[in-house]
Amino acid sequence: MARVPELNVSVQVSPLDPKLPQLVRLCDPGYVAAMLAAASAGAPGTAYRVHTIRYRPGERHVLRYESAQAAPRRALFAKLSKRDADVSRAFRVATHVADCLDASGGTARALRPLACVEGDSVLVFPEVRGRPLSEALRTGAGGVTGHLEAAARALRALHSTPVRLGETLAHRDFVTDVEAVRRASEHISALRPRTGARIDETLERARALYDGLPSESPTFTHGDFKAEHVWASSGHVMLLDFGTCASGDPALDVGKFLADLHWWSWGSGQRSTRLRTAFLAAYGCSADGGRGRLLRAAVYEALFLAMFAAHRLPIHRPGWAERTAALVRRAAKGLDELS
Repeated sequence: MARVPELNVSVQVSPLDPKLPQLVRLCDPGYVAAMLAAASAGAPGTAYRVHTIRYRPGERHVLRYESAQAAPRRALFAKLSKRDADVSRAFRVATHVADCLDASGGTARALRPLACVEGDSVLVFPEVRGRPLSEALRTGAGGVTGHLEAAARALRALHSTPVRLGETLAHRDFVTDVEAVRRASEHISALRPRTGARIDETLERARALYDGLPSESPTFTHGDFKAEHVWASSGHVMLLDFGTCASGDPALDVGKFLADLHWWSWGSGQRSTRLRTAFLAAYGCSADGGRGRLLRAAVYEALFLAMFAAHRLPIHRPGWAERTAALVRRAAKGLDELS
């Protein structure tokens, strides 16, 4: 890694990452073949091509392993974590989710990990064929409502299952998410003070409203339930990415998905309303948590709309300021409707 102090810039060349030292060997096709064979995730003697899918320096890395053999085989994906991460816990959680959905009797499944290689802090997953629900929402493809309903029923099944993982699940609360939005939006406050002030006001209103709503016992939660993590595949939907599962308020998952629906169907008018109604009807907010869960989900929805304004809108894109302000106004409007 090189530093350019006068520009306050660091230059890091992949796969050399001080916090992910295993990345070097996990990009070596020879090492990969031996590792996968030892973990019973790949056939002995198979050669692999290695491709980078997603990389956040010092945080996480996703690699794609494609067979270099003439006979086509499904690719494998390696999800790396930092050395201090508990990958065995992540393996247990992902397996638990897959078991729960298999037992639910619905059409949704969870992506089951093939192997956990603790020495390399990596989980190995099979390839999923299909496309993410986010793409179908963005393009207005047909059949989306059925996939939304299946995803909603799968989420209900996860929220209804007993939490049997004990101490392996962290607890997540509303205040933690409020502070995460506050930190994420600091650049907005610096660049657009009026919009930043409105975010601060929205966060304070959200906290006050949430505290005044009926609560319920924590359940198993996905933690990052969004359309990108729901894939339409071979006549069913597949849920992905269980790295943020926690014990918490089930309204978090419902609210984040509603905010994500707004994001992907922004400007679609009645279609957006129909999709939202279909999701909530299939989830069944009238059961279990009842109206209280639905109201708390609306507060979470506002919270995540503010988060999307901070995380999903690149500053360099034309119209950044206007779109950011529009998302923040939509978040505030959602809270107005609860007041």
